[in-house]
Amino acid sequence: MRRRYMAFTLIGFLVVGLGLWRGKSQLLAWYYVHQLSQAQDGDRETWIKRVSDLDDGAVPCLIKHLSQDDDRACENVAIAIQDLVARWGLDDPRTLALSAKLADAFPGMSPGGQERVLKMGQDWIASGNATREEILRSIGRLLAEASTINHPAVRGHALALADALLLRNSMEPAVIEACRELTRAGMQDSEEANRLLAIRLAQAPGVNLLEEIVPRLRDQSTAVRRAAILALGPSPEVLNDDSLFYWLSDPDVEVRQLCEVALRGRGLQDHHIRLARLMADPRPAVRMQVLQAIEQAEDLDPGVWLRRLSHDPSPAVRAAAARAAASQTLVDLSDRIDQMAQTDPSPTVQQVARYYLSSQRLRSAQSEK
Repeated sequence: MRRRYMAFTLIGFLVVGLGLWRGKSQLLAWYYVHQLSQAQDGDRETWIKRVSDLDDGAVPCLIKHLSQDDDRACENVAIAIQDLVARWGLDDPRTLALSAKLADAFPGMSPGGQERVLKMGQDWIASGNATREEILRSIGRLLAEASTINHPAVRGHALALADALLLRNSMEPAVIEACRELTRAGMQDSEEANRLLAIRLAQAPGVNLLEEIVPRLRDQSTAVRRAAILALGPSPEVLNDDSLFYWLSDPDVEVRQLCEVALRGRGLQDHHIRLARLMADPRPAVRMQVLQAIEQAEDLDPGVWLRRLSHDPSPAVRAAAARAAASQTLVDLSDRIDQMAQTDPSPTVQQVARYYLSSQRLRSAQSEK
């Protein structure tokens, strides 16, 4: 009985001692991480070393400090986490557990903390060593959480992480959907860099959101318009030639050049480009010159160009196109003239179209006699 009592007493001392040691470790972790969060550049390495010596015992405190709305604290803590990961390696069970805990805590972090965690994920992917499914799953969860956050800086890091992650051959459907949501939000972002990243992501095979790029052709940023032209130029199924023409008159010379290159890539020749440039001119009087060019060129399909002119924003140009279409002998455009007579936004153009349509029908009847 006495031996049993001594055994229980010893176990009790061990439990108490272990509890005191764990309490001491937690207290040290809180103190070291708190000091690290406030450390200036000169003192930071000292506190990082002390935190690292606590190994994964410091992880809960480090993650908790990422909720602080303090850039210095978040930066210092992020460096300490990266130092631990560098010591452990990306395939270490401690790193895998850490990545899951970061994903769990991500929604409650401050924007500064979220930015740095997303940057960590990007660095892990870029290193080429993040191959374990567990860490990739955690990174995917970060991306999914970030896709719902409306903060330009956080979104920028999330877009960069998605870009790095999309270089992988296989991704889970939930991650792909998160990338699509990020792309849609990025297209509307106030930051030019984010809109550029969104255009890049939209072209990725898994994302495939080229239609979302079309509004960015009218972006105030010349860099964004250039990126949009480059993305849409090879895709006539998304943006047809008629719609692409108008960027031949863009204020930016490089956008105009990229538009011309895109049209040539679609098979348009010099004379097509000249006509397209006339049609893209903001001045109705210049667009009217297309009618004369059609009459002088023997190798052009007048029907294609007259139909384009019949949709011109200027009523005067549409009326002139109706007159030219009615006098055509090579192609029959009576269907379009009839449509203009009934549905054109301008009553004057409707009247002009009806007149030329009746004249065309009268000539046709007379020729049959």
